[in-house]
Amino acid sequence: MNDEDLNKLRGVVKEEIGTALKPVTEKLDAVWDQTVKLTEEIEELKEDTDALKLEVHDIHKELGAFQDKTISEIDKVKEHVGLPTSINP
Repeated sequence: MNDEDLNKLRGVVKEEIGTALKPVTEKLDAVWDQTVKLTEEIEELKEDTDALKLEVHDIHKELGAFQDKTISEIDKVKEHVGLPTSINP
């Protein structure tokens, strides 16, 4: 075998390896694209979750204030009619 034969053989082997790796490379590219998409979606979910946590916190505060106001109003009515209140049982 001479250098020319070796170069031809190298070329054929290189081409066969490239052909064999093409489907693997395509699958890896597809997996990478899915990974990028999932990463973006996870970041969006984190942002949405943080926003929802803030909303829940605000609702909790408003509910507490409403509850306090309601109890106060009920106590005023009870006091007016002479019933025991939550402050003066």
